[in-house]
Amino acid sequence: MPPALVPPTSAGGASAVASPQVHTIIFQANTFDPSLLTINVGDTVEWIKKRGIGVVNFNGFNNPESFASPFYASDYEEVFYTHTFTIAGEYSYDNPYALSDVARITVNES
Repeated sequence: MPPALVPPTSAGGASAVASPQVHTIIFQANTFDPSLLTINVGDTVEWIKKRGIGVVNFNGFNNPESFASPFYASDYEEVFYTHTFTIAGEYSYDNPYALSDVARITVNES
């Protein structure tokens, strides 16, 4: 009988660190989908615009770091912004141009 498969471990015996992932958020009209997302440090989030104008704004929310996308205005569905999260914590963001709901991303230590 072959031996059972065991997940890879690091030198200290802990499970290996997961590879960074890419997560997608759709911005349409004045909503972000999903509006709540949990990721790990090192993961990247990409925002795809389906309809609307504005920015992805992380400023003014007491986030672990503040940043914002460039202003966008286009009739095309496209990835308009990506961000790789390097600091764990709770992040809130909105699009002040579209009076959007506040969305949230939780970034866990990997």
